[in-house]
Amino acid sequence: MANWGYHAVRLFLRLVLALFFSEHVPEGGPVVLAAVHTNALLDPSLLIATAPRPARFMAKDTLWNSCFFRFFLWLTASVPVKRRMDHGTLTAEEREAATTATFAALFETLGAGSCIGIFPEGISHAEPRMAPLRSGTARIALGYLAQAAGAPLMDAAASPASTASDADPLLAPRPSVHAMHPHQHTITIVPCGLSYLSRSSFRSRVLVEYGRPLVVGPRHLAAYQANPAEAVRALTAEIADALAGVTINADDWDTLRLVQMAKNAVAPTAALSDHVATTKAFLATYEAHREEASMRALRAGGMEYMTRLESIGLKDHHIATNVGIPMGILGFVARFVLFVVLLPFTLVGFFVHFPIYFLAWIVSRKMATDSLDTIATAKAILIVVFVPVIYISITVALTLVLNPWYAWLAICIVGLPLVGFATTNALIYGRKVFKGMRAVVTIMHWRAEVAELRALRHSLIDQLLAAWIVFGSETEPPSSTPTSSGAGTPIPSPMVPTPGAASTPVLPAVFGFGSNLVINDR
Repeated sequence: MANWGYHAVRLFLRLVLALFFSEHVPEGGPVVLAAVHTNALLDPSLLIATAPRPARFMAKDTLWNSCFFRFFLWLTASVPVKRRMDHGTLTAEEREAATTATFAALFETLGAGSCIGIFPEGISHAEPRMAPLRSGTARIALGYLAQAAGAPLMDAAASPASTASDADPLLAPRPSVHAMHPHQHTITIVPCGLSYLSRSSFRSRVLVEYGRPLVVGPRHLAAYQANPAEAVRALTAEIADALAGVTINADDWDTLRLVQMAKNAVAPTAALSDHVATTKAFLATYEAHREEASMRALRAGGMEYMTRLESIGLKDHHIATNVGIPMGILGFVARFVLFVVLLPFTLVGFFVHFPIYFLAWIVSRKMATDSLDTIATAKAILIVVFVPVIYISITVALTLVLNPWYAWLAICIVGLPLVGFATTNALIYGRKVFKGMRAVVTIMHWRAEVAELRALRHSLIDQLLAAWIVFGSETEPPSSTPTSSGAGTPIPSPMVPTPGAASTPVLPAVFGFGSNLVINDR
């Protein structure tokens, strides 16, 4: 692995993602980071930036066709994988040869006591729940243990294959890892959850959650040697359960929107880590009691509320905030005046960055229908490619034309990134201002409808809290969370709210802190 390249990419990603960092995965021994995959290349970028150990990721081999991607894949020593969906014409022998090469590279990494990263779903998607897991992660872990425990301390190519190799090619001879770590009999799988509040929006928030490690050891190995297929299925199910603990999983988007509306009603200002924990608790309660009459009535009322909101172009927080028309107009005017004052300072930055903004808008429009999980990746690529080109072009032009050249060089090196940062934040603020203006106008026009929606919302909150009192105590959050020493710290049970107390949080703060990116170590 090109260590210098990996650490350079990692530092770059931390700067780009502006994240907070702390230690999470085991410090030593072979580790598999198993993560959900809902935002294309931003998912491995987040793990590279947050994991305290370098991880060698698996990636579909078609990415190597791009010169741009190939460079970063080389820097991070990624391992190419030939997926059947990408190479439907491969023969069985070609697929086996490709699989052998992939697993040999991964076994070598694990045998050195290092870390690999994998997305067990096998695809990137934009669904509200995990896709069914492929068996690859379990096969890698069990195949590595089988070799580490049983490969002779000599060239594996000269050793005979076991009888079980006919059932599972991973038990066939491969480069020995036993010689590297003869006493290593376990491998740790760390489930990684990535929860995006708005996966394609710039400067939105994401929670990176490292769950309880799943230690694969002698028990799993014994089962694998007895019945490889069944052991792989069982371990895949364990990995799925571990990943479910660090992800938000809803049957459909309507259910997820209802649950998130419920969360926003009772804990509107919760930190991101609390938002995810509360959403999980509500989902678990809803799924367990969705056939109850009170839950069906709550869903019907919630769907009516959201449909009526969408019909007049408002969001839930517009209804929740009842500041009155005069105060709403005053607030908008104050924000608009501030935006106008800041605007002259950002005009230069806007024209400098206009090509990037325009291309990002075009990309978002084209991908909005069938490629939701790749919009953010496309935007990130535009920034990584075009920002340096634009900055370097401006710097060269100014230093060639204006004197003294070194002064303008220093101004460009320091000033252009600051201008870019200020302009981007000003545009985000301006977008919020004009969205607020549209909301004020809509509320003034639909006064009667807004009053009815506000009453319906209060009724739904009362029903929600009453249902939580009846059903919610049956759904408990994790009873403990590991500290740096490995000890457990009890987490209080969910607080039981009283009907009408719409601002009362359902769950206490669990762990972590709010930011553009938050990291939880469960």
